[in-house]
Amino acid sequence: MKLPGRKRRTVLAGASVDGAVRLWDPATGTAHTTLTGHTGRVRALAAIPLPDGRTMLASAGQDTAIFLWEKYTVARIE
Repeated sequence: MKLPGRKRRTVLAGASVDGAVRLWDPATGTAHTTLTGHTGRVRALAAIPLPDGRTMLASAGQDTAIFLWEKYTVARIE
């Protein structure tokens, strides 16, 4: 999933079987941030554009948890 990142750079978000969401720099091909919290496989990712221009990331896992990520912090929805 392609997301607008900090300073208007593009980052790629990828879901993983280890429960992590990784943010990648497409220019270098390296992961620069790992978001953790799920206890099982991450099954879905969605970008949520906000009216002020920021973008949140939602992840849903096999552990039945949904996380909302903004600026690399997490809110769990139960």
